[in-house]
Amino acid sequence: MATKLDADFNGRQHFFLKSDGQRFQALAALTVTLIDQRDRLKLLLARLPELVAGQTAVASLTLRQMHDVSSLGLSWDIFQVGSAIQQLLQRFTAPVFVGATLTTDRSFDFLTAQLGYHDLPETAFLKLRSPFHYRDQAKVLVATDAPAAGAVSAEAYVDYLAAAIELLADNRHQTIVLFNSLATIAAVYQRLAHRPIADHKELLAQGVTGSAEKIAKRFAVGDQSLLLGAASFFEGIDYPDRLLEMVILTRLPFDAPEAAITKARYERLQAAGRDPFTEDALPRATLRLRQSFGRLIRTETDRGIFVVLDPRFITTRYGRKMQKSLPNIKPMTLPLTDMPGYIKMWLDRA
Repeated sequence: MATKLDADFNGRQHFFLKSDGQRFQALAALTVTLIDQRDRLKLLLARLPELVAGQTAVASLTLRQMHDVSSLGLSWDIFQVGSAIQQLLQRFTAPVFVGATLTTDRSFDFLTAQLGYHDLPETAFLKLRSPFHYRDQAKVLVATDAPAAGAVSAEAYVDYLAAAIELLADNRHQTIVLFNSLATIAAVYQRLAHRPIADHKELLAQGVTGSAEKIAKRFAVGDQSLLLGAASFFEGIDYPDRLLEMVILTRLPFDAPEAAITKARYERLQAAGRDPFTEDALPRATLRLRQSFGRLIRTETDRGIFVVLDPRFITTRYGRKMQKSLPNIKPMTLPLTDMPGYIKMWLDRA
């Protein structure tokens, strides 16, 4: 169309002002650039099958806000890291991996498969007893009346979360609420900000009141703070003693199935005749569950409560399997309305 406009202009220049001519020249220059970019994109798309064949990485292009160029993001993620890890570590004689959440279902199999060590017989494993007395230091509560995934509309689910969080966290104890979605965090925050809890509790929401790093630092110096966080708060944060006394998990931490890297992992497993859920989704969610629980007890004197607002944790076979990843703690099931009294009684007993 731009080419046609330029041709029409050249044939009728006597109808236009000189300034109009300058605008058409600028348009013509942009048209040339656009055509060049289009042709390059066509070449790239034509070569795409060749480029991605046998690759262990996936590229994704995202636009968080329509019409906002600054929200455009391009990411390149490796979804099979084993060969890359092996190449990186080949210069070391005997790499040692140390961590508190290296096993799933009491086995190192998932970790070794991810790192490329599953077929190396010389790999040695060692499990050490935790210094913490989890049965005395922590309680796990599961809401029996929480809505099942997909059982209610997105709007109703956000309303439920806001009401549940206010009911559970309307106390003097520092609390972190973990989400699987930044969009859900924003929606829940908007509701909580207009509820009575906002009058006496500092509300910190990732992506709303600040970045993950900013609100993490603010929470560390807080007194009665309520933090709403996503992936970055499942691990790598350390709030001992009264800096964190309650963690609320809104959903079992499965990866979003529509994410490009998740799809790539699942497609690779399916192509090999393997089950993506049992071999990838469940082990990853189990590790993340252990990591989220691990935010709670950081020293031998810590005490805290871990609340799960997902009924699948107690009603499904895989949920019960995930329970076994928690250290010597049997979850207690309660209706949501009975939890505040129990939380107050147990935490105030310190």
